[in-house]
Amino acid sequence: MMIIYCSLFSCLARTDFNFAFTFASYYLWYQRSDEINTTLIMILNVVTCVFDLIWIITVSYIWSSNNNANPDWRALNGIHTFVILTSVLTLIFKVLFFINIYRLSYWFFFQHSRKSKRH
Repeated sequence: MMIIYCSLFSCLARTDFNFAFTFASYYLWYQRSDEINTTLIMILNVVTCVFDLIWIITVSYIWSSNNNANPDWRALNGIHTFVILTSVLTLIFKVLFFINIYRLSYWFFFQHSRKSKRH
């Protein structure tokens, strides 16, 4: 849910796909819990993390530059900083989400495979 909240704020000055991604992952997670679905969520998460990282690197350089000749650009400095900060937080939350999904899926499928071998 933190990814959704950060995405809501970062879309003030950024076209953000994380909001839709989080709802799609939530839907997939609760529709069925099998290994293929979990793998799909993890792959989507990695792809969006790569896109976020590329966006943060390229846009933060442009937005953090001091363009003193343009007063409109200087007026947007606060929102640019806020959006970059929320984008970094979203990326951190997505990495934590990936780690937790990996740990949960490993534990769940490992326990499930051990139980099925006993029977």
